[in-house]
Amino acid sequence: MSFPGVAVVIGSASGIGRATAIRYASRGCTRIVLGDSHPVALAETKSLIQNVSRDADVMSLSCDVSSEASVDSFVGQAAATFGRIDYACNVAAVLIPSSSLQPSVADFDKLFAATTRSTQICQQAQLNQMARQEPFRADDDLYPQRDSIVNILSVCGLRGSDDLHQYCAAKPLITDLTQSDALKVAKYYIRINAIYPGVIITASLGEPDDDHESVMDDLVSKIAVGRMGLPEEVAEAALFLTSGKASLITAATLAVDGGMQELRSK
Repeated sequence: MSFPGVAVVIGSASGIGRATAIRYASRGCTRIVLGDSHPVALAETKSLIQNVSRDADVMSLSCDVSSEASVDSFVGQAAATFGRIDYACNVAAVLIPSSSLQPSVADFDKLFAATTRSTQICQQAQLNQMARQEPFRADDDLYPQRDSIVNILSVCGLRGSDDLHQYCAAKPLITDLTQSDALKVAKYYIRINAIYPGVIITASLGEPDDDHESVMDDLVSKIAVGRMGLPEEVAEAALFLTSGKASLITAATLAVDGGMQELRSK
């Protein structure tokens, strides 16, 4: 896979977003735009990318994904600097545990704004820019394409969870947004897909302690491959879906969960 275009990763200050941005650089992408609302961590991601690739021209920008004005400004600055956006990964999300017997409307509003609403805002801004661009073709592309978007969701969107019920409820809406917009823009050679990560080792899992270890052991027991995933494994899937190798794949969802969903359904 080659990435001669411009990559944008929103939610790139840590975890899957950071791993995805670094992977783009390691695979030869030399124009990368980082977006997040955590400037210190975002600067760390930029430094890590520059350690991987001295050729990478990396721009990091503050981006509040719950604000349409902020996202529009972010996309506008990215396009003004590099001329176009070819690969977009939307990773930003908020994980808020909740009890189905004591739901918090305030928490749900916060979660909805940072997941479903933010994906719609980001995706629409990216599509507006991409639709104005001419298609291009990398040397190893199987078919010419204009651009590609990947939304990172969660395996929770495929099946409910008693302590994450609001989070689980928000994620399927993003699937609908992904697939509906993908069908709408397919004729313009723009592809949109979604990834459902399973249990991935990131800061969102919390700090280790005795109770935490017990919870983690229980989670691992529900994963067919017997382990949690790495952010880099999700990043590899994101790069594939945005590459020319996936030129016939759009409106699709890909579970990167080690068989967790299949095992839970048995």
